[in-house]
Amino acid sequence: MTTNQDDPAADPDPAAVERAAAVAVLYAEHRRSVHRYLRSRVRDDGLADDLASEVFVRALRRRTAVPPADEALPWLFTIAKNLVVDHYRSARHRREVTTAAFDDVVGDAAGPEQQLLRRDARDSLLRWVAGLGAEQRRCVEMRFLLGMSVDETAAAMCRGTGAVKSLQSRALVSLARLSRLDERG
Repeated sequence: MTTNQDDPAADPDPAAVERAAAVAVLYAEHRRSVHRYLRSRVRDDGLADDLASEVFVRALRRRTAVPPADEALPWLFTIAKNLVVDHYRSARHRREVTTAAFDDVVGDAAGPEQQLLRRDARDSLLRWVAGLGAEQRRCVEMRFLLGMSVDETAAAMCRGTGAVKSLQSRALVSLARLSRLDERG
């Protein structure tokens, strides 16, 4: 029987096997959080799926050991953030504003008048959210559009939970102010 020395499965590196097992545990524990984070950044489920898979592939390919459990999620979010940056910098990317998250709200069941009212409300909300600062906008998107917890949002933004609560509070005050300004004309 001959063995192929180029085949990694023939004589696996013990460190690589240990790293693969650790990444498998991270995948089981954090795949949903990573996907929600990516979905908040790219606004496309298919692309978020692809990028989430790539996060764990890159984690597996790293030559260094997987960080301890309390540092793992921020580490994965850093990999995810870098993938998003790479995606937006790529020549293939075209800037688009996607409102797919709101398309379900305006369904065929509502009459034309109801659809128009909902569309106007959606457009106003998008305009107000766009008027927020980048960090406040990210916080609002993660907390309310993606349904992330305060802890998940804090990990994704590399902040403490108190900072996220404060950021969220300031964002909601800003949204209320923007809506009042919009009503006045």
